[in-house]
Amino acid sequence: MNDKQVIEAFLYTEARLLDRKQFDDWFALFTEDAYYWIPLRPEQSRPDKELSIIYDDVDMLRVRVHWLKHPKNHAQAIPSRTVHCISNVLVEDLDDEKQEYRVSSALQVAEYRKDNQIVYAGSCEHVLRADNGELKIAAKRVDLINSQAILGPISVPL
Repeated sequence: MNDKQVIEAFLYTEARLLDRKQFDDWFALFTEDAYYWIPLRPEQSRPDKELSIIYDDVDMLRVRVHWLKHPKNHAQAIPSRTVHCISNVLVEDLDDEKQEYRVSSALQVAEYRKDNQIVYAGSCEHVLRADNGELKIAAKRVDLINSQAILGPISVPL
């Protein structure tokens, strides 16, 4: 397998873990210095300087996973069913020194809960780092195409 095939397989695995609600396994894909970010505006460059829809460092991501699995999670009292579709995967850059890939992709997530279907669409950027022969997520950014619209609560990871 070449690097692009390995990276595509990694992104598809991440999507499958989310759809199967294997949130501990999903969390295990992240590095200890990772962040998960959904900016409010596509031109944002620094999550720590402006408002974001979601900005989780690894500690907040751990809390998010805890609540996703918690039986008293009101937002998931009736669990969502999701399908994550990943396409247009491009390896944008490779930093040999850091052993990091910057990867872009297109994302669609269909969520069905309580007789209601919501579709999230946008572009993703992953920074994937080689760690002991395995890829890990050092950063994940999701730019929703409707990020500046009035959004309901996003109760599932995108």
